[in-house]
Formats: sequence, C-alpha cells, structure tokens
Amino acid sequence: MLDDATKEFFVERKTAWLKGKVKASMPEEEIVRLEKEAEEKFSMDKWLPDAARRVAQLSMVSHPSKFSHPSARTSSIIANAPRKADGFLRTGNSETTLDVVD
Repeated sequence: MLDDATKEFFVERKTAWLKGKVKASMPEEEIVRLEKEAEEKFSMDKWLPDAARRVAQLSMVSHPSKFSHPSARTSSIIANAPRKADGFLRTGNSETTLDVVD
C-alpha cells in the first residue's frame, strides 16, 4: 500500500499532466478517456518501471550549467573546493547539496 506522500506525488503528477491535455472545448468522452489514460500512466505499476528507465538520463551536479543559460551546451560538474576565509562568494565558501539535472 502506498503511503500518503507517495499518493500525493502521483495525484500532483496526474493533475499536472491532465491540466496540459484537457481543454474546456473538449467533448466529455475525450476528457474521460484522458482521465483514464492518466490513471494508468500514473499508477505505480506503469510509472515506476518508466521512471527507472529515465533515471539513466539524470546526473548529480553541484554546478548545473542550465541555471545560468537554459540553452547552454556545456557539461554540468561536481566541484569540491576548500573553504577559504577570503570574504568571496565562491564554491568553497558556500554549503550546498547536490542537485539532479537531465
């Protein structure tokens, strides 16, 4: 059985997906079909194997290049620099956690 946080995650994903697909001018039958498709797409049995396949596209980074320029064609990196009490804002002087990018 899914815990509440997992259920909420699937509801949020399904709601966002439907919001992008359902239009006010659509016939009711089409809306019902999309809702059924969303139920299947965002069920644990379907979503989890699909997510497992997509995870290979993700990378852990400390400096994602896309933050500064969305169309950048660079590689994001993980930087580990020593702390230096020089008063500058730089990698070694800030504490952050890694992020995930695709």
